[in-house]
Amino acid sequence: MRKFKNYFVHMNSGLILIYFVLPIIFYYNLVVADGFWAPGDGVSSYVPSRAILKEALSHFSLPTWSSYVNLGVPYYADVQNSIFYLPNILFYAVFPLKFAYNYMFLFHLSLAGTFVFLYLKQIGINRYAAFVGGIAFMFCGALNVRLGHVTIYNAIIWLPLILFFYEKLIASQKKVYIVLMSLAFSMQIFAGFIQVSVYTSIAMLFYFLLSIKRYPSIKNWIMDKVNFSAIVIGVTAIQTLPLLQLASISERTKISYEYFSSYSLPLKSLVTIIFPYIFGVHIPNTPYNVYTYSYFGEGNLTEFGFYSGIIPVTFAVIAAITLFKKNNIVRVWSLLGIFCLIFALGSSIPFINKVMFEIPIINSFRVSARILFIVDFAIVVLFSKQLDLYFKENWNESNHRQIIRQIKLILYCLVGSTAAILLVNKLLKTLLNKASGPLNTITVKGYSVSDYVSIFSLHNSAVFIPLILMGISTIFLLIFYKYNRSTMMYPLILIILLDLHSFSFYHEKVTTDYNNTDEITQYIVRNNANNDRIWPLVSNNSDFEMNLSPNKNTLYKEDIISGYATFLPESYKAITGFDERGSNPEYLQMLLNNEIISTLNTRYIILNNEISNVINKINTIDLQKTTIISDFGKYTLPASADSSMSLVQSQVKIEPNTFYKFSVKLEKATEKELYIDLFGDQYDSNAQQMILQPTGLEQSKYFYSDSVVPEDVYFRIFSQSNMPSNIEYCKLEKVSSANNSGKEEVYTKIMNNDRYALYENKRVLQRMYSVTQTIKSDRSYSQLSSMNLHEQAIVDGYEDYHFTEAKVDITDERDGYIQANISADKLSFIVFSESFYPGWHAYVDGRQVPIYRVNGMLQGIEVDSGQHIIKFKFNPGSLKLGYIIWLVTLLYIFVYVYRKKLFVRRKIG
Repeated sequence: MRKFKNYFVHMNSGLILIYFVLPIIFYYNLVVADGFWAPGDGVSSYVPSRAILKEALSHFSLPTWSSYVNLGVPYYADVQNSIFYLPNILFYAVFPLKFAYNYMFLFHLSLAGTFVFLYLKQIGINRYAAFVGGIAFMFCGALNVRLGHVTIYNAIIWLPLILFFYEKLIASQKKVYIVLMSLAFSMQIFAGFIQVSVYTSIAMLFYFLLSIKRYPSIKNWIMDKVNFSAIVIGVTAIQTLPLLQLASISERTKISYEYFSSYSLPLKSLVTIIFPYIFGVHIPNTPYNVYTYSYFGEGNLTEFGFYSGIIPVTFAVIAAITLFKKNNIVRVWSLLGIFCLIFALGSSIPFINKVMFEIPIINSFRVSARILFIVDFAIVVLFSKQLDLYFKENWNESNHRQIIRQIKLILYCLVGSTAAILLVNKLLKTLLNKASGPLNTITVKGYSVSDYVSIFSLHNSAVFIPLILMGISTIFLLIFYKYNRSTMMYPLILIILLDLHSFSFYHEKVTTDYNNTDEITQYIVRNNANNDRIWPLVSNNSDFEMNLSPNKNTLYKEDIISGYATFLPESYKAITGFDERGSNPEYLQMLLNNEIISTLNTRYIILNNEISNVINKINTIDLQKTTIISDFGKYTLPASADSSMSLVQSQVKIEPNTFYKFSVKLEKATEKELYIDLFGDQYDSNAQQMILQPTGLEQSKYFYSDSVVPEDVYFRIFSQSNMPSNIEYCKLEKVSSANNSGKEEVYTKIMNNDRYALYENKRVLQRMYSVTQTIKSDRSYSQLSSMNLHEQAIVDGYEDYHFTEAKVDITDERDGYIQANISADKLSFIVFSESFYPGWHAYVDGRQVPIYRVNGMLQGIEVDSGQHIIKFKFNPGSLKLGYIIWLVTLLYIFVYVYRKKLFVRRKIG
């Protein structure tokens, strides 16, 4: 018996070992390539964030605050940084950054196969069928399209392990499996993508409800779920409490129905179940010249890709049809797979989508297609269940009939697909030949009609490769039942690997390298001794390629004022104009209002050469000298009729390459937005439009005219308000040139290369500075644009006051900490140019003092006269509370698991 058990263990261990070898073979091109395996968000977000974690672990600590982006952020609070995720801690503590980042992907593929194998065996599926099922899931589309979304694939793989422990719990009724299941789910949360955990919760709820009858009593079922929930909440409090605090400062969790509906799976994308690349690929001819057409479908394949192979899908369909009434597992996963597919379709089924939008928590996330990983997992379970029947020794007529059904199903797909492709090709050719006019000059999503003739033809690899795979699958099944099923497992694995390789291998499997060869980056790294901030000005998508763009600056250990962030304070966005990607549509306002960027410690500005003429022009103008071009004066804009706009306009003369200014003031706030803009023939830019929100009374905006301006341009005011808008004034002014003899140069050009230019802000303030006047805040911060922020500051909860200027000497500065010597004759006010956030504490000579919000973004303290040492430290209470709850939960787990033994020992004693 012991020999049999040892053989069984060794056999399973051998199969699991294969899971850790296969990814290296499957993605051999990545293994031998140099650079980071980081397409998409990986290059701009995940590699930089893991570099921060790696740096902290090298000092035997976990990072809590990072000054690299957005004036500093609570690094530990953003769940996507995954600092409590155990594989992250192990890999980044032991291995070099590049190796750890790259091989985490392969490691998680191996875990995915292993966890699926364990789950399938636990629900009674044959070892060989379970092994093949693990391979089918570890290389399925929903998992392998996520190379650029580290946190998503890290989180997905824990679903089968959670269910494995749940099945062990039901089978043994041992409470230790509640703990293990809770820890597995906690690990999924720590992995860093809450949306995946929410969707996993949906699957678990469904699974739990359908398992009630398998419990001895409803009371046991309820108590197990209560303990499971309590342990998960307690263990993850160390992450969820800081996350909730961070989310509270952002409106990221409050989304509109339109945003919620974005990236729903389109109905036409269902065809990718068979033809995964029929709508093209993201990166053509990569890594080999197999697929040549760029993606022209809706959304993108990273969100919509869920190809799971011809044989797994057809096996799953047969299992759902023939075993639905006979087998509970088949019933559960058939229903759950269908439900999740409908959920993924989202706005493609408006009624259901609107119902989902009303459900709390679920309505906090967009991209309903992200639930497709459960669809792929359902397909794998059903496929494995059907395969399990074929691997049984007793081969009967029923098995024979099911094989024939499967062959027929694949043949129907093969013949039907071929006929459909030929029909579409014929229709397109007919349209091209018979249509009058230059039809072929018209393009749809970058392709002409003749291009589509080639795309929807048997010559396109995205068409003939799936057809060939259908043919191979049919031939394989024809001979499958004639030979020993165990022997046929190997060609089956080979066919499935070949099938999934045709999709997963070609989706964004590219590498990215970070280099320091750019002379602009080299100059900054060499000369930025005070670690002043940089503004990588992103004016278009190509600007994200610059070395110091958000958040790639992290790899060069340079701080920037923008950043790629999951959560961003609303006040910061409103004042600076930055969005979560680090771009700024209102960058011109920031450049003109040098006061704001100077107080944010911004010494260097990198911008593309196309807009460098704008910053050169700024050095030659005087914002205080303007000429009125048009003024509507005191005017009442009538209420709009029905849904139309109420509009008034005046024709004006606009000069090219010139600065202008909009300014408006209302007698009282309107109920809807008021728009002010310039409009002409092919002259309508958002940059030359100002929107006054319903709560606003007064606003101004500068803009730069285009190099080509039409003769007829109109200065317009318009609104959809149902009430009249009483306007005190609405002006268009031209900004005049300065007297060059007295004009101080604000931005000095240092260098440029073929794409970018580097400028130095000559009026930059250091990271900590003093002001001589504070102004009581009204929380709108609208005065900032007209203030001298080198001397003045708006302070929340503080009265107007005049201070003496203090001498500030910064002596120590690092993430989450700064120290300075302060010297002043009288009372002074010190501003620390770091994000105002709960958890910061300030000390003057060791005595804690209150911190005030300054200019809506920064921190400030009051310091008495004399010489003092001041310190700012980040020591968040939410993290402390999380640790306490975590420790209490560990104690609860110990008592919960060993309570019977403890009780027996006490009774004996």
